[in-house]
Amino acid sequence: MATAGPPFSIAIVGGGISGLVLAIGLLSRDIPTEIFEQATSFHEIGAGIALSPNAIRALDYLDPRMVAAFDRVATHSASPHKSSTWFDWCDGMSTDSTKPSGTKWLFDLHRDMGAGSRGEGRGDGAHRAHFLDQLLALLPPGVAHFRKRLADIHENQSTNTTTATDNGGRRGKVVLTFCDGTTTLADAVVGCDGIKSSVRRIMLGDDDPSSYPQYSHMYAYRGLVPMDQAVNGLGDDHARNRWCYTGPDGHVLTFPVAQGQLMNVVAYRADAHSWPDDSKLVLPSSKARAMQEYQEWGHSVRKIMSMLIDDKLDCWGLFDTADHPLKTYCRGRTCILGDAAHASTPHHGAGAGFGVEDAAVMTSLLDLVRREMSRSSSPSSSSSSSRLTRARTAAAVVHHHHPHRLLEAAFAAFNESRIERTQWLVSSSRVIGNLYQYRDPECGSDPWKIKAKIVPRFRRIWDANIAHMMNEAAASMLRRLTSPSSNT
Repeated sequence: MATAGPPFSIAIVGGGISGLVLAIGLLSRDIPTEIFEQATSFHEIGAGIALSPNAIRALDYLDPRMVAAFDRVATHSASPHKSSTWFDWCDGMSTDSTKPSGTKWLFDLHRDMGAGSRGEGRGDGAHRAHFLDQLLALLPPGVAHFRKRLADIHENQSTNTTTATDNGGRRGKVVLTFCDGTTTLADAVVGCDGIKSSVRRIMLGDDDPSSYPQYSHMYAYRGLVPMDQAVNGLGDDHARNRWCYTGPDGHVLTFPVAQGQLMNVVAYRADAHSWPDDSKLVLPSSKARAMQEYQEWGHSVRKIMSMLIDDKLDCWGLFDTADHPLKTYCRGRTCILGDAAHASTPHHGAGAGFGVEDAAVMTSLLDLVRREMSRSSSPSSSSSSSRLTRARTAAAVVHHHHPHRLLEAAFAAFNESRIERTQWLVSSSRVIGNLYQYRDPECGSDPWKIKAKIVPRFRRIWDANIAHMMNEAAASMLRRLTSPSSNT
């Protein structure tokens, strides 16, 4: 990759999966980047993470080493004939004595249709903490700063020159102020600080309802079961492969993690009430409560609840941005992505993957800025006909722009290219949750109607063309730089 560093720097607020993959992608392109994390160390909330084919393609663009990192910790379904099975669905209310698991199979969904190379069709998941550890091994030392809770962001005005030496070098810089009283300077800020994003709140304002996530009126019990215990209770197929147990006003997911040593359990319930504490999205719970909630369900679901470890069981309120979707993901040289921009419920299993998509598009745009600022003479004479290459070549006419103008255009192009798809995910995830719980008025409990409705939604996620996304974003950026009437 290129060796010439650009005359701009990026501050990433938040050190979750989205922040890390963005940082690794930018640093691999010699774009100076630092991460500011409020916690004392990197950590991820939750046990399981799924990366579908679209996310694997985006990860490969960012840095192929991250695909290898995911492969090292990914857990596949144990049965070879289910290697591309996303999930099997079964009736969680049934007790079928003719089946080893005691449940009635309904349908399955495969990722192999339209999947590309690098094992994209596999229905893989991983333990979040294990994947995080793999990513940290790719992060150079000195990039991350901890105990940095964000207090404010102030964007100083740029001048018509590309230097900023007055006022302590602050002219034209974005100043990040932290709760410990320290500050740092960057040319642009990307908020990757999750569902309770401080960057989002600062960017939109305290009075904007979009600054805060809302309760989706669904919660989930999450726990882990040792695999040998799961096999004894459910049999090999239901313990070592990926299953969704459906029922009225609830559904239960089980799938292997930690290289098959554990079975991850996520038990969802619809809730007509308010969440008891908006300041805490995760509350301690008990196995007794979970068992009571599913006492009328079939044998397999009751068995799953009985195997949960009582002192490690949490109840997660499912919050998202569906009620008050954001009108914009950027303002000036501040931008947000991942859950900070479009937090969704987890029913598509695509939230983390869309954060990776975001990071890929953002990296492609900032790399385009880098290329323009480091252009020494004339544009490349490459004969490639791709839209991105044409955009980069045509952008030579605007290489005189101040780097901050280029960054503003990049963020505005990111916003334009990502907002429709990502907000669709937020709303579609709620639809999927209702389908699994027989709450959709058109489908009810009819498994074939449910499958017919979910398949095109999952295909819209999995079959996305990442290269096309980046090309469209580059073209949007070029339009903003070449059109006097274009607003950023």
